Amino acid sequence: MQEVSKENLQLFKQEMHLQEDEALITLYSTDASVYRCKPLGVMFPKNEQHVVDIVKAAAKYKIPVLARGAGTSLSGQAVSESVILDFCAWDNITVKDDIATVQPGAVIDEISRSQSGYRFGPAPASGNRSTIGGLLANNGTGVHSIVYGMAVDCLLKAKVVLADGSIRTFARNDLDRNDKFTKKVLGIIEPHANSKYWPKTWRNASGLNLRKVMDFKSLLPLFCGSEGQLGIIIEADIQLFPKPQQTQMALFYYESVYEAVKDVPNLLSSKPSAVELMDRTILELARKSSHFQTKALQDSPEAILIVEYCEDKRQQLSEMGAHMIIDDQETQQEIWTTRKEGLGILMSIDQKRKPIPFIEDCAVPVDVLPEYVKRLDKILKKHGTNGAYYAHASAGCLHIRPLLDLSDQQDQKRMDQILDECIDLLTDLGGTLTGEHGDGRSKGPYLERIFGKELVGAFEDVRKAFDPQDIFRLNGRTQFRQDFSIPNKKTFLLGDGFVSAVQKCNGEGACRKKVGVMCPSFQVTGDEALSTRGRANLLSAWLEGKKVDKELESSLRSCLACKGCHRECPSQVDMAILKAEYLFMSGPTWRDRFFARFSTLSVLGSKFGIPFQSIVKKVVGVHSKCTLPTPAKKRFSHNYKCPWTIEECEAFLFVDTHIEFYEPQMGFSAMNVFEKLGHKVFPIYAGCCGRPAFSKGVLDYAKKQVQKLKLPKEKKIIVVEPSCLSMLRDDAIKLDKNFSHEEQLILLEDYLLSIISEQQKQQLTSQHKKPLFYHSHCHQKSMHLAMKSKELLDIVSDVKLIVSGCCGMAGSFGYEKENYDLAMKVSQDSFIPQLKECGNAPIALSGRSCREMAQRHEILGEHPIVWFDKLMS
Repeated sequence: MQEVSKENLQLFKQEMHLQEDEALITLYSTDASVYRCKPLGVMFPKNEQHVVDIVKAAAKYKIPVLARGAGTSLSGQAVSESVILDFCAWDNITVKDDIATVQPGAVIDEISRSQSGYRFGPAPASGNRSTIGGLLANNGTGVHSIVYGMAVDCLLKAKVVLADGSIRTFARNDLDRNDKFTKKVLGIIEPHANSKYWPKTWRNASGLNLRKVMDFKSLLPLFCGSEGQLGIIIEADIQLFPKPQQTQMALFYYESVYEAVKDVPNLLSSKPSAVELMDRTILELARKSSHFQTKALQDSPEAILIVEYCEDKRQQLSEMGAHMIIDDQETQQEIWTTRKEGLGILMSIDQKRKPIPFIEDCAVPVDVLPEYVKRLDKILKKHGTNGAYYAHASAGCLHIRPLLDLSDQQDQKRMDQILDECIDLLTDLGGTLTGEHGDGRSKGPYLERIFGKELVGAFEDVRKAFDPQDIFRLNGRTQFRQDFSIPNKKTFLLGDGFVSAVQKCNGEGACRKKVGVMCPSFQVTGDEALSTRGRANLLSAWLEGKKVDKELESSLRSCLACKGCHRECPSQVDMAILKAEYLFMSGPTWRDRFFARFSTLSVLGSKFGIPFQSIVKKVVGVHSKCTLPTPAKKRFSHNYKCPWTIEECEAFLFVDTHIEFYEPQMGFSAMNVFEKLGHKVFPIYAGCCGRPAFSKGVLDYAKKQVQKLKLPKEKKIIVVEPSCLSMLRDDAIKLDKNFSHEEQLILLEDYLLSIISEQQKQQLTSQHKKPLFYHSHCHQKSMHLAMKSKELLDIVSDVKLIVSGCCGMAGSFGYEKENYDLAMKVSQDSFIPQLKECGNAPIALSGRSCREMAQRHEILGEHPIVWFDKLMS
C-alpha cells in the first residue's frame, strides 16, 4: 500500500481541478467483485493531452491513478485508493478490412458489430457492456477461446501512456534490442522464459505475459494481463475474425459435473467452437427467472454441456449421444444468453449465503479437469458449503462460486481456508489462479505460490522498470462490499426486505449495456449514477448514512421506472419498486401528489377542460414546451352501450383512465372486435389501477386506489394498457395483501389469441396483407408479452417489428421540466428514428406513453386493437 501525502493530494487536486464529490466517489468504490475501496477522486479524461497531464501530475506528486472502463472486473482490479480515470467515453471504433482501431472505452460487442461479416473472437460473457481497455489489461477471453485464444492473441498494436507521461506505441515485430529500455526489460524476462513454474495450461491470465514477448518479438504482450500497472492503453489495433455463416448447437446431459468434465476431451476431438458447462443450480435458478426461460433448458440433469459447431455435425452428434441438436438461431441465442448471464442468475439466490467469486476462474489442463472438480468438491464440503459450476469446460476454466455470507466472520475465514487449499490443488495439477478475470485483489497476493519467488520477482522488476514510482499499482485497503452493518428499514411495500432488495445488485453492470430496454437513462447519458447499478450503490450509501441524499434523489427521479431492470437484470434488481419506496420515505412533492391524482384530474378535465394551461404548468412544474393532455369531450362509458348484460358476459374489459377519458376509440375498437367474433365481454370502469400514484411514490394513495377497485371475482379481466396490467398483476399485491385478481388478469391481445378459432383466423387472413409496423411498451416487454400483440396483428397484416428501446415518456416523466430534455434524448436514441423509418406505413404502439411521445414528434400511432379492428373489417 502506498501512503498518499495529504499535502501532495491537495496540490494534485488544485492543479488537475479534481473536485470533492461524495456521491461520485461512492459510485466508483465498487466494481463487479466482492470488494470496495474508496478512491481519492474520479476524473474523466478529455483527450490524449489531458491523460498525459494527469499522469505527469500524478508522477510529480506521487499520486496513484487507475484507468477504469465499465467496472465489470471480478477480481477487484477496478477499485483502488487512487484517482480513478473513467475512459468509457473513449469509445471510437475505426475498421479497415479485418483490423479495428479502437479506443479503450469501446464496448466489446460494439466492436463485433462494427464490420459486417466479422467479429471480435475472444469476446467475454460481459461483452455487451465491458470495454476493450479492460479486456486487454486483464488478458480476458470468452466462450470461443479454443478457436480465437485470449485477448493478447488478437492484439496487434497499442498506443500507451507510460508512467512518466510519455506516449509510446508498441507493435508486433518492433523489438529493438539496441533500445536502452527494451534491453533492460529483456534482461529481466529472458532468464525466466523456460521456468518450471509456468502453469501447464494455456488458458492463463495470471502474472505477466513474459513468454509472449519472444513470440511477438515485441514488448506489446506485456500490457495484456498487466491490469493497467505498466501503462494506460489509449488506442489499440485488434484483429477481427470472419463470423461463421452457420452454427449448430448440441446439448449433452450428465448425472454429475464430474461425468460432464470427463467427457470434454472426447467432445473436443469433434472440433467444436465452444464447450460450456451449466450445472443443475444454474439451470433451476434460470427457470425461476422470468428473463431466462427457454424451452430447450426445461430438463433438470445434474449437468449440461453446451457444444457449438460452425458446421453441420448432426449425424456425428447423434452417434455421440447428444440429447438435443439445435439449428434454430433464436433458440441458440436464448441458451447463450442464459449461460452468459450465469453470474447474475446465481446472485439472484434469495438467501444470506451468496455465490462468492474468489476461485471464480481458476484454470487447469483439460485432461486433469475431472480430478480438479472431484478434489475441489471435497474441499468445499469439508468447509461446510458447496458451489455452483459453470462456464468454459473446453479450456479447463470453470467458474466455481462457493456459497458464503461475507457479513459472517466465520464465512470470511472459510473463504481464506478454501482459497488456501485450492491454491495447493492448482499447484499440484499445473493450474493457474485465473484463466480470464485477472489477479486483481483476490488472487494477486498468492502469485508466489503458483509462480515461485524468482518468477514473481521478475514480474515485480518488470513493473518497476515501467513504473518506478508505483503510480499505476492498486492502492489502499479494501473491505468486502457487504461487510458493513445497515440498520433494518421497514418500508411500505417490501417490509423488512428493502435492504436485501438493494443488495441484490452485485455490481456486474448488466445495466450498462447499450441495447435492450435496461437502462434508458444510462444508455443516452453514459452516466454511472443513472444506471441501475449506480442507483443501487447510491441507495446503499444512503442506507449507511452517507451524505448522498441530493444525488440519490436526482438519480432516482431520473429513473423512468420502465421495469427494464426487472426483466433484464440477471440478479432481478427492480429499481422501479426501490424508487417508489424511496420517494415515499423521503416525502412525495406537491407535483408528485398532483400527478398521482391523474384519474381525478381527468374527471375534472372532462367536465371543465384545462383552463390557464400556462399557469397550471408553471405551478405544477411542467415543461413549457409540453401541452397537457385534454380529455375527450365524451367519456367512453357515457357513449358505449353494451348489447348484453353483465350476467351474460364471458369476460370483463377493464376500462382504464386512458380509455375512459382520452382514447375512447380503443374501447370502441375492442368491443367491436368482440362483437364481430361473437364473444360477449362486458366493459367495467372500476377506477384507476394506481399506477400514476405508485410511480410517484405516493404509496398511501395508490393503496387506497387499489382497495377501491371494484373488480369481479370470477372470469377473466381483460386489460388494454400494459402499464395498468403490470400494476395490477405485479404491484397491487404489494400494496394490498388481499388483492387476489392476478390469475384473472390478462392482456387484451393475449385474450383474443386464446378465443380466436383457427377457422376465424383463416377467414380474417388476407392473401394480400398490408404492411404494419409495431412497437411494444416497456412494461409489456417486462412481462414477456410483447410478441402477443405482434402475433395478433400477424393475422390481419404483414407485421414488421420495431426493435427499439424506451420511448422516453414514462407517464408524467416526459412532462416534468427537469426531465423533459432527458425524455426527449431517450426518445431520439432509437425510438423516434425507428418510427421515422416506417415512412407512411401504419404504426401500432401498445403504450399510451409511446403514442404520446410519437405524437410529440408529429408521428401518428394507434393501439394494436384499433388497427386490428380496422383491418378485420
